[in-house]
Amino acid sequence: MEKILLLRPWVLGDDYLHARVILETWRKEYNEQRPKSSLSSLTPVSCRKTQLQQTIKLTTAYTAQRY
Repeated sequence: MEKILLLRPWVLGDDYLHARVILETWRKEYNEQRPKSSLSSLTPVSCRKTQLQQTIKLTTAYTAQRY
């Protein structure tokens, strides 16, 4: 989508920079802030946080069992 919009002849100068800012803002929001059904309706950031917390718990439990 980005390449299609940025290759248009009307996107020149300040319009080009403005289009880049808008597209980058949209891309970040879409990829990082929107809940994803494949992640049990969590955002990617929330999913990663949950994974890290689970990893810490498992590591702590494993370490405690070893000693």
